[in-house]
Amino acid sequence: MKVVEDLHDFDYSVFIIGTAIFVLLPVIAIKTGIEILTAFAAIGPFFIGYKSKNYRGAFSVAGLSSIFLWIAIIYGALGQIVDINLNPYLLNTLLLIVLIFVGGFIGSMGQLFKVNRTSAIEMANKNKKGTKNVKNQVKPIEQGYKKVLKKIKK
Repeated sequence: MKVVEDLHDFDYSVFIIGTAIFVLLPVIAIKTGIEILTAFAAIGPFFIGYKSKNYRGAFSVAGLSSIFLWIAIIYGALGQIVDINLNPYLLNTLLLIVLIFVGGFIGSMGQLFKVNRTSAIEMANKNKKGTKNVKNQVKPIEQGYKKVLKKIKK
């Protein structure tokens, strides 16, 4: 029941924006012939994961967003599916499972980046020595530059 609680605790405007990016970028790329845009479609589930509150919510909501990409693939918005010797129902089921796991994985990476960023910010705030460094705004390169100038003048 924790997944259901995570879904109720999520900001759905983020879900809509991330899903639109995840679905529309590949469709626009295929229709216009600029296939490099498909690589940037991963920004959608990454954004969903970044705005999530925990890993489980990131995986589940980003996985749900990939269902809409699956619908676009089924209806041919990304071109024709290659004909292989598989039952079409089995092919569609495997495609759905793979897309859910890929979307969930990318969403989890977004959550991981958020956790790492917040911990780095907290660590930087904890290691701040005080207001003396902030007021002077001395860049590290200036101190080394001044030492070199003193040696040259001698």
